[in-house]
Amino acid sequence: MVLIRRGFTQIKMLFSEMKMTWRKSGFKGLYRLYGIKLFVAFFIYYLMRDCLIYLIIPWYVTSQLMAN
Repeated sequence: MVLIRRGFTQIKMLFSEMKMTWRKSGFKGLYRLYGIKLFVAFFIYYLMRDCLIYLIIPWYVTSQLMAN
């Protein structure tokens, strides 16, 4: 439990640092500080989210409806 709480605290601090960087220097500042890793993580997050919403959930629902 302590490790989870510590992880959330670190993530919260990272997001607050990113927010301050965004306010000070914008998109270029985020790219300079965090590099391509930030944008790869952003892309993968949206790729997984969209696959879940538009592929996996509809496939599961239709397969359950066809089985009955």
